[in-house]
Amino acid sequence: MRWLWVAIVLAPLLVLSPSSHSADTQRGQLLYENHCRGCHDSRAHIRNDRRANTLNDVREWVTKWSSTLKLGWSKDERDDVAGYLYGRYYSAQ
Repeated sequence: MRWLWVAIVLAPLLVLSPSSHSADTQRGQLLYENHCRGCHDSRAHIRNDRRANTLNDVREWVTKWSSTLKLGWSKDERDDVAGYLYGRYYSAQ
């Protein structure tokens, strides 16, 4: 019985934790179009020798370039851009 009570108390904390952020792909698209589109057109994401294949790969590239360009994006913003790119270009491989 005690475990049930613990589960009921802790369940909302798991749902509200920062790691449970699901990508806002619309915001990701806007961030991408405003900050990345100048150098990247869709061909950058569909070429055969691309270096990203998984969501985690895309997230790592977004993190690398947002840092290099000093965009000041939060983790959620980087996740949103990665989620947008993955859904738009990478998940349909």
